[in-house]
Amino acid sequence: MLLEHSLDDSTLNRILDNMRKHRGTFSYQDEVLEVEEINKRNLGKMIIRHVGHEGVDEKPDLRRLFQACIDYLQTESERFWRNASITIYDEEDNMYKIASGTKKHQFICRMKDGEPFIRDKRAASDYKKPKQSPPPSTHTTHCHHHKNQDKSCIIS
Repeated sequence: MLLEHSLDDSTLNRILDNMRKHRGTFSYQDEVLEVEEINKRNLGKMIIRHVGHEGVDEKPDLRRLFQACIDYLQTESERFWRNASITIYDEEDNMYKIASGTKKHQFICRMKDGEPFIRDKRAASDYKKPKQSPPPSTHTTHCHHHKNQDKSCIIS
């Protein structure tokens, strides 16, 4: 139905305010957990807040995403995580974010092909959580780590 008369700005603002109240407009800024350092404890708090305690079966994939982030913390020093952010998107595209300091290092975590997948927002490097028990390999791995570069490995 089209309105037959024009609305002024104050009327439109009042309508928008009412819509926000009644529909619970999501504010991304309100959902960011600001911490001094991103660590296992803070990510664990997010698991309890958004998924529940261990044994709760309601959001198993979201729990897996948070757990992948906890595992990913080990790839860098504690100091690194004092200026970082991790944005997690579940399969319904709900966003969960934890941030510290200047947020210099930014990561995105989501499901890809049914597995947790973490990507550096500013670089081409990716991290995929390893399977629980990888098959034994006959290949030799050569990792080359340089400061300010991605952590790439060559398997030969």
